[in-house]
Amino acid sequence: MSLNPYSPPLASLTGLPAPAEQRPASRRRRFCASLINLVLSYTIIFSYAIAQALLIRISLTGVFAGVSHSQLSMAVGFIGLAFLWSTIGVQIWLMWKKNATVGKYWLGLKVCRVDGSRIAIGRYLLRELPLIALLVVPLLLQLPLLGWALYFLALAPVFRADRRTLNDLWSDTIVIREPAHA
Repeated sequence: MSLNPYSPPLASLTGLPAPAEQRPASRRRRFCASLINLVLSYTIIFSYAIAQALLIRISLTGVFAGVSHSQLSMAVGFIGLAFLWSTIGVQIWLMWKKNATVGKYWLGLKVCRVDGSRIAIGRYLLRELPLIALLVVPLLLQLPLLGWALYFLALAPVFRADRRTLNDLWSDTIVIREPAHA
């Protein structure tokens, strides 16, 4: 009997972790995670808009007599951009390290490939950017209701048996409960 050099090893593997159980996230948790992300994003956007409105009011009353309106506007703009970029940075960091957005992380969810393997940051961004575009582009076109309709249309397949949305389908991912939270 000769040994085939291309056959798999016959020794048993010990010390390997057991594969995590892939329990799809519930529809309620996915909705709540999406809602947390939306509230976080819109809070930053609306706080910036409110700060700009207050700035106009303050500049009209002359509270800052030695400072021009454009200087105040630039200061508020820089602060708003700092908050926006820090939030985007936190989201990308969580996507990279934990495979979850802020809402998913808080609710004990994570995104993985359908086979259970970890996803790369590029695939995660590929998964999330079309949904962000569905909200932002119609908002820029002054059609916010169209953006919301398209966004929820993209999320509608969550009612499938496997609970995967359109962005899960086109990026070959699934949202699961973390084993520690299951």
